[in-house]
Amino acid sequence: MGFKSIINEWYARDISKKTRSTFLTMAQKGQFVGAYAAYGYMKDPADKYHLVPNLETAPIVQRMFAMAAQGQNLESIRRQLHKEGILTPRAYLNHISGKFPNDAIVTQYPTEWSRNAVYHILRNRVYLGHTVSQKQTKKSFKSKKVVHRPEDEWIEVQHTHESLVEEKLFDKVQGFVQAKRRRNDSKPENIFIGLLRCADCGYTLTLCCDSQRNTKVYYCNKYRHAAQRCTKHAITLSLITDVVLYDILQKAALAREYADDFEGFVRAIANNKQANGAKSQQRELEQYRKRCVELDGIIKRLFEQNAAGVLTDERFIILSGDYETEQRDLKKQIEKLDSLLRQQKNDAENILLFQQIISPYTDVTELTASLLRELIDKIVIHESNGMRRPNRSQKVEIHYRFVGVLPD
Repeated sequence: MGFKSIINEWYARDISKKTRSTFLTMAQKGQFVGAYAAYGYMKDPADKYHLVPNLETAPIVQRMFAMAAQGQNLESIRRQLHKEGILTPRAYLNHISGKFPNDAIVTQYPTEWSRNAVYHILRNRVYLGHTVSQKQTKKSFKSKKVVHRPEDEWIEVQHTHESLVEEKLFDKVQGFVQAKRRRNDSKPENIFIGLLRCADCGYTLTLCCDSQRNTKVYYCNKYRHAAQRCTKHAITLSLITDVVLYDILQKAALAREYADDFEGFVRAIANNKQANGAKSQQRELEQYRKRCVELDGIIKRLFEQNAAGVLTDERFIILSGDYETEQRDLKKQIEKLDSLLRQQKNDAENILLFQQIISPYTDVTELTASLLRELIDKIVIHESNGMRRPNRSQKVEIHYRFVGVLPD
């Protein structure tokens, strides 16, 4: 009896390994292997491993992304969906397929969206047209407990099905979704939520009301909870608004000035470093590659002369060693220059993307949360120097999307 149990366990383990291997292969091919398609999609009737947009729910997903991009938070989106009587993903599945008939929440509150459901939809890269799999696993074939894999172990295959949102919109929404928000019934709106960072500890800055001065002031969040661990890094809402608005107008004017001269815009943004160095680096790279080819020919001839007895073994070892050392050094230089030129090309492409997103804002007069997420990754606030004006100064670093901190 014991021996039969061992055989059965070996068989079960073998089947488990083959099943895991099959799912891994399908994941690497970008095939969808989930039980249910993501909300907004349905399984292709002609190919169950391929997703196609669901005409009923895809527009709802697109609306959710549009609402988030305009600055609406998860609670606001959740309430709006509930108000319109839109079925939750689980309730919709119950409606079309009869799944979860005994789930009281699904049957009694089919339109009661949760913030968590909205969050997971807005974070799901499937809506970019990518298939992301291998997010979960099980400890062994003996256990049914699901274990979540770390994100770096997920398998993502891009452009496997039709996307519902553009990558530009998706990236913009992520900043809103990940920012922690507190209820804010007072005015003005906290448009910088999640964007302001302390230069010393990296924590976000929180908007507070200074009752003595009747002003809105941002303070380092670590300082607020443990004053001994950081300093205030205080900056008023009105001041940071003026600083950022002025800088955006300045950069937008620069983009307009070079609207028909992208190379000039690259030089202006990159502070001339890329434009002046790229050509000479390219020439240097070509010379190195040419010399490497020459060395291959020289080393080959040395082998032939040594084999023919024209060149002694001792002399061959010395000469070939010198040439191989030179070639090895050249290959390192080629790799380094090649990497640098590729990076410069990527930088140029990023600058083009930045030029495209900044150009429409040449005449902006008011900042909004949506505008800030469109243009800016983060704003780093340094501690101020001096107590009062005009001696008080404070450094503010604006990190724009695609290009980072730009020269004034």
